[in-house]
Amino acid sequence: MKLSYKLGLSLGLIILIFIVAGFFTNITMGKLGQIQDAGSARFHDSQDVGSILARMEGFYAIVGDAVINMNLDETQKNLVEFKQQADADIAHVKKIVDSPEERAAAEEFEKAYRGYIDLFESKMLPALKQTSTIDANIRNIDGMIDEQRDLTRKPLETIAASLREESEKGDKEFHDIFKTGRLWSLLISVGGAVLAALIALLLSRSLTISLRAVTQVLSTGSSEVTAASGQMSQAAQTLSASSTEAAASLEETVASLEQLSNMVNLNSNNAKEAASLSRESTAIAEVGDKEMSNLVSAMNEISDSSRKMSDIITVIDDIAFQTNLLALNASVEAARAGEQGKGFAVVAEAVRALAQRSASSAKEIDALIRDSANKINSGVDIAGKSRDTLKSIVTSVQKANTLTGQIAEASVEQAHSLEQINKAMSQLDQATQNNAASAEETAATSEELSAQSEVLRRTVITLTEIVEGKS
Repeated sequence: MKLSYKLGLSLGLIILIFIVAGFFTNITMGKLGQIQDAGSARFHDSQDVGSILARMEGFYAIVGDAVINMNLDETQKNLVEFKQQADADIAHVKKIVDSPEERAAAEEFEKAYRGYIDLFESKMLPALKQTSTIDANIRNIDGMIDEQRDLTRKPLETIAASLREESEKGDKEFHDIFKTGRLWSLLISVGGAVLAALIALLLSRSLTISLRAVTQVLSTGSSEVTAASGQMSQAAQTLSASSTEAAASLEETVASLEQLSNMVNLNSNNAKEAASLSRESTAIAEVGDKEMSNLVSAMNEISDSSRKMSDIITVIDDIAFQTNLLALNASVEAARAGEQGKGFAVVAEAVRALAQRSASSAKEIDALIRDSANKINSGVDIAGKSRDTLKSIVTSVQKANTLTGQIAEASVEQAHSLEQINKAMSQLDQATQNNAASAEETAATSEELSAQSEVLRRTVITLTEIVEGKS
């Protein structure tokens, strides 16, 4: 067999190997691009689900504002806007799901979400319009709203978990295909290099210095292909790192949402405790009112005793006057009667009786005075109790003020949590940009590999011309 035939057959085999390598590389890059696009889409869908979760928590803030501030006109306006957004969110969730499990979760989410909003609109708002305080009915409805919120979060979290699972599955498939492609590229490159070495060994005695130069060109092209493969590997690693950063940022977003939920719960609990203290203050005020009523009753009793004392003193005055008259009559009759003055013993007895009545009245006066003193002391004690009651009311008001301060602090924490969410979203956006840049680098590397393949093809043609004697 002629050398030209051998060389042509050998070069044809090498060209076929590189064509297969280019074809395999093109198929692999196409698959990687499809997986990357699908993963990016599911990642954005997961991002949208996280945003819907955040807006759903915003609705709970509307509920808390209505219960605490009782600004029902503003609440009604916010509710109309939120219902429009909720319809859009439900439609979006139905659009992004693609499996039977996800569709079932989406239907469950729609039912629970609409029930969540309807519970607040049909029960909580009418109850708030009928009262200005947080009574047992409102607390019961609030508990029902909390349960419905949990029912709404559950299917949405199921969808989010499914989306994350699909994204992770796509990432794993990306790495597996990349590793397989890199292995085959390496095997083809090694096989081509071995084949080229064998041809060079067989033809080394027949080829000229020009053939060695062409061989050097082939070696240079092989090095460039290897360098391009390294760039592809580095770009793929960068893409993987960006995906990892995106997942970490998503976890930070979820953590911030949980923290925001905790802050909202703290505000709700503080509001409930403030309402309880208000009720205690009302009860204490009622006790103070009763104590003051007792004080008035005691003072009235003192007044009645004073009137009785006045009546008794009047009786004593009458008795003293009658005693004086009787004493005078006794003296006159005794002077006139002489021996018959014994009849006036009756008068003397009457005088003595009057004297006894005077003594008895004096004792009653003393008893009444003592009784009045006791009632006055009782009035003083009641006044002291009233003072203590008023102090208790002041203490309760101070506690209510303290709770109000805690609510304000919790609001600051909520703002901080929202700031963290914004930062996490920015990181997700940056990671997405990095993924796009890595994809561009991968595409550029593929073009470079194609160009190097063309150089190798032309070099083979030049080698054929040299062997056939065409300079």
